[in-house]
Amino acid sequence: MDPVPLDEKIIADYIRSLHRLTSIPLGKLQRYGTSNNLMNVLEHPYALELTPKQLLKVE
Repeated sequence: MDPVPLDEKIIADYIRSLHRLTSIPLGKLQRYGTSNNLMNVLEHPYALELTPKQLLKVE
């Protein structure tokens, strides 16, 4: 079994951490990350159509 490249591990850890902190579903974050920079989640949270509670956690 090949080891996971470091950049993929860092991205996966970032997504899991963001999910734990904000309660944004993992699938939503993963889908967003396939075509967008994941830092945009913090800079432009309205792009994800978050709930008011999730928005408060991001802001």
